[in-house]
Amino acid sequence: MSGAGSGTEPRRGARRSWMIPFLVIVALCMFWSLIAAGLPPVLLPSPWEVAVACAEHRGLLGEATLQTALGALVGLLISCLLGVSTAVAFRRLPPLELALMPVAVMLQTLPIVAIAPLLVVWLGYGTPVAVCSAAICSVFPVLVGMN
Repeated sequence: MSGAGSGTEPRRGARRSWMIPFLVIVALCMFWSLIAAGLPPVLLPSPWEVAVACAEHRGLLGEATLQTALGALVGLLISCLLGVSTAVAFRRLPPLELALMPVAVMLQTLPIVAIAPLLVVWLGYGTPVAVCSAAICSVFPVLVGMN
């Protein structure tokens, strides 16, 4: 019994749902290739050159990806701890919220690009800067979401 409503055949919309993004990616790569053909590879390498370089350096890229993901995860955990504990403190002590929420809003408006050089000076290069940047970027949304 494989009728129209049996659920065994894929929906037409589900088959097409991946097709448009795929075609857009192909079109963007073709456009990129056309632009890169007229420029030196140092300025804009072609998609193929980028793919080859990624394949050649896959070990280094994998290691860097893992380190970045770990830094982002640790930063998120820190921001969750800070954001939730601060939100609980704000709920229990409303004057504290009145005093510190404007400071939190002000700190959220500072772009991380402006803070990053200070973090590098204070913490040095590497994972601590990534962890701190991730925590700074995500603590305010956690605080507001819990409050």
